[in-house]
Amino acid sequence: MKLIASVLACVAAVVDAQQAIDLHEWGVVLYAGDSIGVLCSAGAPWLAPVSVDAPVIYFHGAPFTGEVTVGSLGRISDCYPEPDARGGPLWNGGGLGSMIRWTGIGIVTASSDVLPGDDRNGRADISIPGFDWALDLWRIDGANRISRRSDGFADSFLYYEADFTDTGFPVPLCGHVEPGTPPLETAFEYLEFRRTDDGAITCVSKTCLSDRPCDESPPLPEIDKSCETAFETVRGWASGILTDEEVGAMWATWEPWIYYGDWRGRRLLVFPVPQPVVEEISFIRVESEQNLPVEQHRFFLGMLPE
Repeated sequence: MKLIASVLACVAAVVDAQQAIDLHEWGVVLYAGDSIGVLCSAGAPWLAPVSVDAPVIYFHGAPFTGEVTVGSLGRISDCYPEPDARGGPLWNGGGLGSMIRWTGIGIVTASSDVLPGDDRNGRADISIPGFDWALDLWRIDGANRISRRSDGFADSFLYYEADFTDTGFPVPLCGHVEPGTPPLETAFEYLEFRRTDDGAITCVSKTCLSDRPCDESPPLPEIDKSCETAFETVRGWASGILTDEEVGAMWATWEPWIYYGDWRGRRLLVFPVPQPVVEEISFIRVESEQNLPVEQHRFFLGMLPE
């Protein structure tokens, strides 16, 4: 009887997993400025421009119909597709800075006959400022297809941006957090990209521990223009959260910006944003007509120029 009960429990777990909505999201928290020491004190909110760029939302798991809501203390902008509803401060009594909602959303598995955005009416009018060139990178294999009845929208991702310039946002990285910040809200590993006198970009990986100085690894080879070592580091950070295809899309979007040196200052710190801080960026609520459970896997990189 115990064996039968165990088998039934395993079967039930598989069925439940297949019936769950699995949401994945990646994005970048981009801090502006030349020096954190000039703009704010360690542990204080970053009051220079802070933008959350390219949060890209994918769906895996069970198909469903329903609506998707994103709320943030920041100002949400540059959405794709255009949301069906927007809200401002104190939306729904929650004290949020802004919200958006997509309604009439239908999610089908990638193996279905529904095509991605190529056949959508108005496809030529798609524009995401600064990222038009990257849209095809974001249409990854394996993600479910997203459609909307009201306008015939069809693609494999949703998109929004959030601006925290007037709100302030912490730098959740060792050496910059307020004393006493819980370890779960602090990143202790990061990649440091440096600009040399001849304009080249070099990279080292670092780990900060509370009981000894940062441990610096040897520089990554300059001839490694694809920065495979750095990519493997980022993929390790996102392991168990994103798929390899999603990590690849994220890195391919930001690698040119990093390696062409389109950031200000002498060095750029890249680190994984701790999960509790990710929840401070925004919340995502998925409501399905089928009343399916929702699992969320969200990963953000912080990029801090100094």
